[in-house]
Parts: sequence; structure tokens; C-alpha cells
Amino acid sequence: MVGVLLGNGDGTFQTAVTYNSGGLLAEGITVADVNGDNKLDLIVANNCLDTDCPNSGGALGVLLGNGDGTFEEAATYRSGGVDAYSVAVGDLNADSRPDLLVANCGSSVGCADGGIVAVLLNNTPFCTAPPVITLSTTPTSLWPPNGRMVPVTVSGTITNTGCTVTTPAYAVTDEYGQIQPSGAITLDSAGNYSFIVLLQASRLGTDLDGRQYTITVRASDNAGNPGSASAIVTVPHDQRR
Repeated sequence: MVGVLLGNGDGTFQTAVTYNSGGLLAEGITVADVNGDNKLDLIVANNCLDTDCPNSGGALGVLLGNGDGTFEEAATYRSGGVDAYSVAVGDLNADSRPDLLVANCGSSVGCADGGIVAVLLNNTPFCTAPPVITLSTTPTSLWPPNGRMVPVTVSGTITNTGCTVTTPAYAVTDEYGQIQPSGAITLDSAGNYSFIVLLQASRLGTDLDGRQYTITVRASDNAGNPGSASAIVTVPHDQRR
């Protein structure tokens, strides 16, 4: 088991919250962001993988952090030997992802062959690029300028390979400052979205380039990388604009 005691900031701590360590007889622990989401994770070295100890070999438990002091269920990896007792973190192959090094008593029960150091290279697809957002509107021009509220369909995709898209939302900026709806966006499993906004088909007669509504779609990923895309819907000055 792993116990986490959150600090109160005054030298005292809250009651321990315990988590399964991903194996048996936890010996060593370290803290690092192993999946690139800017949240600290726990990596635990366990003497044994399961109750067939020590025949089952050592195990590493990786508990991904939620960023609020809580952690996900441990993912378990074999330690490359038996009686794993220590784990360290470092970028061993210069790919900007932290790898794991685990010290084992040996490669087989009894540890007659001496200590074994195993290396687990990190193959997590880190979130280094922002979400890719496409955006289109139908229609793109509101005519005639009769003052009616016209439904405009906004659709597109928000994707980010290997990452989780968070907080997708839209906002409308009206150059007249009158009609500026905003809200959250619902994505399907492929990252597609579609919603309708109501925009007024009116403009000032002196507005020679027409009234312009700017619709912006924004989203972030689980590493905090922001992305956005915008489109303009116009109430033209006349049918030629």
C-alpha cells in the first residue's frame, strides 16, 4: 500500500489516504510526471508482483496523479528481476520523456547472481502540441438585413493525438457589442461537434464593410496546451459585399 498525507501548509498533515501500490511489499517510491500532463505521479517499487512471492518477481506500480492530491489505480509493470526495492527517474534516451530505473536484488529467486538494474523506457505519447481545431459556418453571410434572428450552424472537429481534449467552448464577438453568445461544446467520440447560434441579420447603413460576427472555438488538452480557430459571419452592406 501507499499512503498519501496531504500537507496543511503549517507543518501538519491530513489523515493518510491509502492506495494499492501495484504489487506486494512496497519498498521504494519516487514522484515524477510520467505522462506529460503537468500533474505529479507516483512510482512504487514492490518486492513482488503477487502472492506467489518471490517467484512472481518484482513489480513497479505507476499511480497517475489527478492534480488534486488524489491518484488513479496503479498500473503494474514487471521490474525486470526479483525483490525490486528502489526506483529512480531520468530521461535516458533524450526523447524528453522520463524513463524508469529499478534496482532489483537479482534476476532470480535467491539473488545468487547479484543485483540487477532494469530500465523501462517511456513510450507515453506526450501532449506537446495544442489541439487541432477545424471550424466552418453555414451560412457565412446573412441576407437580407431584415433584423431577423438567423440560425447559423457551426461545425468542425477538435482532435489531439495521444492527448485528452478538455474544456471545448465557443464565443461570438459582435463588432457592435450587442449579440455575443457563448457556451460549452459537446464532442462525439471522434472529436466532431455541431451547434447552432442565433445571429441578427441587421447592420448600420454607414457600415460599408458590413456587420461582422467572429465565432471562435477554443479547447485545451490535459497538458494545458491551448488551441483555437475562428470564422466570420457577415451581414454585408449590399449583396455585392
